Amino acid sequence: MIEETELLRESLGVELEEERKEVLRRALIITVGTSASIHIFSRLMFMYPEIILNNTLCITETSKDMIDEAINVIAEGYKKIYSARRGVSERIYAGRFPVTTLISKLKSDKFAFAEYGGANIPHHGLELYLRKRSEFIEHVRNIVERDNCKVAIILGCAGKGSATLQAPAITADLMKECLETPGMPVPIAFITLPFRANRAGTINAQHTLKFLAKPEAYENLIKVPVETPIPTVLIDYERALDAYFYLTKEKPKRITMNAVFARAVDAMNIVLSTFLKALNYPRLCSPPIDPSDLLSLISMKGKVGVLNYTMRDNIDELMAKHSHDLDVLVSMRTDPMPTEVNVLTVFMAKEVPLEAMDALDAYYTAKGAKNFLFIGLNKDAKAIIASLMYGFDPLAISPSMTPKAYRWTERIKRALKFW
Repeated sequence: MIEETELLRESLGVELEEERKEVLRRALIITVGTSASIHIFSRLMFMYPEIILNNTLCITETSKDMIDEAINVIAEGYKKIYSARRGVSERIYAGRFPVTTLISKLKSDKFAFAEYGGANIPHHGLELYLRKRSEFIEHVRNIVERDNCKVAIILGCAGKGSATLQAPAITADLMKECLETPGMPVPIAFITLPFRANRAGTINAQHTLKFLAKPEAYENLIKVPVETPIPTVLIDYERALDAYFYLTKEKPKRITMNAVFARAVDAMNIVLSTFLKALNYPRLCSPPIDPSDLLSLISMKGKVGVLNYTMRDNIDELMAKHSHDLDVLVSMRTDPMPTEVNVLTVFMAKEVPLEAMDALDAYYTAKGAKNFLFIGLNKDAKAIIASLMYGFDPLAISPSMTPKAYRWTERIKRALKFW
């Protein structure tokens, strides 16, 4: 598990103001539900501190109290980062600029679908969203026009509550807006899936997968036909546990839920932060990433994407081990695995070697890549490969989305099973 102090230490290389001079494109980040705001985004902020300045955050909730809590958590994280960058005590910025300015902006851009919660039942959560659907879309339009956002990233955790059906529905609506309204950003959702031992969460998440694969089954609820793809990347906690074993080399023992949740969040955030840096800093990319490139890769109705990644201390180690790492570090698997996929890869390092593009082209071609887009990002000291692979059938997820408690021997055997 990467501690916040480590994340801060690794991220303190460049002053915030200097980084912002290079920013040309912004993303609108929409968090759906408490877990997305407090656990995913706040941790992402420590991996990529500039995210809060280079992009726009819209916190959505079905409880006004939880929106306030999310704003407080994010503001505290920002205060910690800001004071660390300047080598001063956090107390100096308590109740003062720039923390108060951030809080004011987060409050201005938030959106509540209800006041007192109640989205723990997926269909009720969807109903709460639909009641304010038009108002929310208009809210997004206003933010996009004000901040010139080029991509909309939707973060959610399926299983317990709000995001189970809200996140796919929001993504579907924003995709329709993107295709029909000039200037609206390309949307893509990143949604986590629960452990199968979580019976209630697993049963609820079945609706997420069904909505993504066959949205027509929910047309009686959402009132309009879903005629567009619903661009979504899935991150399975069961696979995060596989990554935990692979990266830590731990033998089977009692590990904490927080450690595994953190591994899932870290996996998502390694890729997300890398993609956002490529979006925010096109001048540092070769070739520059274009939102239209993303749209062409993820326009596959009934299919979803997965994250594929690795991170090493130097390029030589990364090039030597990338195939083995990428075979294991996949955010979701299906049975069978797809024979054709679209792939977007960002290779981030201080200097990107020419052979990296050929090596990764060969790797993903062997995995069935019919379209492969390689972006070299000259930034940061660590060497990272962050890939989005699109074309997976969500209903073929493995292990299946049915309640089951797996033995450690089963988990270890699965963790060592390559592509």
